[in-house]
Amino acid sequence: MFFKVKSLKKSITQRLKIKGRIRSLFNIFGILKSSKIQRMSLIKINEKIFSRSIDFISEDFDIEKELLIASPIWRPILEINLKNIKESIENKSYKNLKNLYENLFLSDFMSGAVSHGKNISWITRLTLGTRFYYWKKQLNEIFLNKDSEIISLINKSINTDIYNYGRPLICQESNRYNIECLDEIYFSLFIFDILSFKNFDEILFLGDGAGLLAPIIIDLNHFLLKGFQCKYRIVDFCHFSIATLLRIDAEKKINLEVTLPEKIHQFHRGKLKPGKLPKCSGKRLIINQDSFPEMSEISLKTYLTNTAFSTDVISYNQDNLEKGHSKYMDIIDNLGYECSYINYSTMRDNYIISYHQI
Repeated sequence: MFFKVKSLKKSITQRLKIKGRIRSLFNIFGILKSSKIQRMSLIKINEKIFSRSIDFISEDFDIEKELLIASPIWRPILEINLKNIKESIENKSYKNLKNLYENLFLSDFMSGAVSHGKNISWITRLTLGTRFYYWKKQLNEIFLNKDSEIISLINKSINTDIYNYGRPLICQESNRYNIECLDEIYFSLFIFDILSFKNFDEILFLGDGAGLLAPIIIDLNHFLLKGFQCKYRIVDFCHFSIATLLRIDAEKKINLEVTLPEKIHQFHRGKLKPGKLPKCSGKRLIINQDSFPEMSEISLKTYLTNTAFSTDVISYNQDNLEKGHSKYMDIIDNLGYECSYINYSTMRDNYIISYHQI
């Protein structure tokens, strides 16, 4: 009986595109919050910065290999999106692609990461508003125990035009909030606690999707490091890597590199084989949110096999996984990592944050 109710709840949630908890729909404050949700105005992307972002990935981009790496459920939409980039690179014409990124959240280009779509139904707006209210309330309680300077720095990071390009849905309060970034803020506060007592030579953002986490972590880490040099590496599919690059302030002189997944994996006769990350002589931190379960065992071993002096992994992912998802926690354990922290998220049901070291 329990499993039937759970299955029915999931079916209703997916069919109505409900974001967050069903019971939150009946919260009057959440309902009022939904009335404040609006579409961000158009933010133009600098042409030189956009071209440079394409140059970061164009040499290594291989659409056929990326599709082999991708989860089967995402391959059809991924193929469409990657073809858009391939055509732009081949034609050396980025105008249409630039326009697509400027209107990113009006399309399905970020499917698998985040997507609002052009038309928002009243039930979707209501659920987005109630979820935002619940998440913001949880964050405000957490903020009470955090340094006000850190909270101010995060608010500054998420309120720039660079961070909010793509016309996302926002909630206009004393600050404008991209409604999708609250979970990233929550995760970033945990990561900040780790960074506060440990310096890393390389921080690797694995699968950051729309790029809402990386800019926050970079700003927080630079605040802590003062003079210490750190390299940042983006590992994601081509179109996601571009989205992340565009959200990082190009005027900040940081050591940044993009490594596409096809550059890391091995291939033999059209089949995917395990590979390894580039070597790192120092300490590496790998950060992943929301995508470990969708990666194949081959990809997880490729990304997480230690090729540095030491590797730490911070994960924020689902706990009880459905059929077809990778048992990422078992794979991490089998690779020799020791888990020094694990706890359930206060923001999302059935999600855990875990910290692993090798």
